[in-house]
Amino acid sequence: MKYLLGAIALTVIVTAVALLSRPLLPIDETRYVSVAWEAYATGDLLVSHINGATYAHKPPLLFWWINAFWAIFGVSDWAARAVGPLAGLLCLPLVRWISRQLWPEDERTANFAPFILVSFSVWLLFAPLTMFDTLLTLTTMLAICGVLMARRGQWIAGWALAGVGMGLGILTKGPVIFVHTLPLALLGGWWAREAIAVRTSAATDSPRQATGSWRQWYAGVLVALVVAGAIGLGWAIPSAISGGQAYGDELLWGQTAGRVTKSFSHRHPFYWYLPILPLCLLPWLFLGTVWRGLRSIGRFDWGLKFLICWIIAPLVVLSLISGKQVHYLMPLFPACALVIAKLIASVRVEIPSRDAIALACGTSLVGLLPLLFNTLPKFHELGLAGIVPNIFVPVLVFSGVAIYLVCRKSAERMVTGLASISAFSVCTIIAAGSIDFWDGFRVDALATYVAESKSPIVWYGEYHGQLNFAGRVPNIDAAKTDKDLDRWLNEHDGGLVVTRMNADCEAAKRLLETEPTYENSQPTDLQRQLIDEVLSQRVEFSRMEQKPTAVSIYWIRQGLKKKPHVVLCVPPRNQDGSASAESRTAASEGTIVK
Repeated sequence: MKYLLGAIALTVIVTAVALLSRPLLPIDETRYVSVAWEAYATGDLLVSHINGATYAHKPPLLFWWINAFWAIFGVSDWAARAVGPLAGLLCLPLVRWISRQLWPEDERTANFAPFILVSFSVWLLFAPLTMFDTLLTLTTMLAICGVLMARRGQWIAGWALAGVGMGLGILTKGPVIFVHTLPLALLGGWWAREAIAVRTSAATDSPRQATGSWRQWYAGVLVALVVAGAIGLGWAIPSAISGGQAYGDELLWGQTAGRVTKSFSHRHPFYWYLPILPLCLLPWLFLGTVWRGLRSIGRFDWGLKFLICWIIAPLVVLSLISGKQVHYLMPLFPACALVIAKLIASVRVEIPSRDAIALACGTSLVGLLPLLFNTLPKFHELGLAGIVPNIFVPVLVFSGVAIYLVCRKSAERMVTGLASISAFSVCTIIAAGSIDFWDGFRVDALATYVAESKSPIVWYGEYHGQLNFAGRVPNIDAAKTDKDLDRWLNEHDGGLVVTRMNADCEAAKRLLETEPTYENSQPTDLQRQLIDEVLSQRVEFSRMEQKPTAVSIYWIRQGLKKKPHVVLCVPPRNQDGSASAESRTAASEGTIVK
């Protein structure tokens, strides 16, 4: 149990560092918390909305959990951001429990698996985020626990738990839960064959009875699907009816079929995951003991067959789906942790020093990368400079030395030491970003400006709810196209326009190279001049009789690079259609005169 508590402690530390160091990250985290905020503000927990429009892209379980935390702890970003990490923490006792079911006599594997899971590189990065995949991993593991209970002979409780887990998975991220659970259950004829045969022979030698036992297994799978469908449709049907036909069609069909056949975004070739998955399992794949374990383990028992089905079948299906992202693999990581833990535990000899030396050298070399990023101009262009200041490089390099000092001889020392040092290294990188990097993702100042504006204001371009929760406003006018912008300006006869400046012309590229302003968000004379040049080349602004004036500028990261988000003042017109002298003066001050 002390190993489980140690893995939980690592999770708590990484989560605390992440919560204290960085803000909600646009566009995903800010969008999801804004959806939860709108449910809180309107009281509508059945139909999700974002910025006043129905939101059918994701089911509501994450939003419900955020609202539950707000009901207990009050509305705050840290309460919303605690949901994802809590789901990751709950995965740890489940991975230990699964290990005990697969190998009841193997205490070492059960001890190692939680430590290995929490120290996977991608798990350390994504588990603290407010996203759906960690919660989906938790629901997947609940369903898999039910399948294992059914194999043990607890048919009713097992398949009921499997159905509940899959149903909660539907409420988390839709039918993708079946990708991670249904193949495993259907392949029970391979990995669970011995258990069913033993149970059948103990009862009777009749071949008909043996066939009936498998019928019972697959009947249980069907029952679990019925339970899952009842849970999912218990929300989806009332939500589709309440949200209207367009929302219902998108919810029940568009999001599922569209993402499978022709993804709206994140499209990659079918082999995209093959090089990605090994990178996700670092640093453990560099440990020689893992590969020696393949020789020590001998014959594949039913537990390893079970884990192969858990990993390979979903990986094949996910590869066939057009949309691919690294974090879509999260539900596979507990199985990967169990495989690696079993391989390490199967090696009973002393861990050779060369394993620690190889890991120490690799970690120290990785720790030197920030020097490269902060020095070479090429990495400045990619936005990699300054994420980890040079002052933190000795700490990261020392992590490699610590691996050599701590992770030697016994497997227990290797697993706990390597997991702890990996978590420490990631915490160092996250904390280092708080000096400059994470502040670039803050939208609070712009959100406050929008919320407190006395003038009508519109966001021009793609808007993903970045400002709703930050500004505590349920609705912000948004114009996606130039026609939408024209319509809005005609309705309001002037106003404030928020737009992001992309590097789509020479003046915009020069604007991106200017020094960001922070103190009063007022553009410099050079920035005003460059913004005017950009606007003169954009059709929707160049055709205006009275050109808009830049009154504020906010530098917010889009990916790794900071992009200027400019607030433009479009003065109102007189009845004859021309702008008055008074309005031109007001435009320069960022106000609107009626």
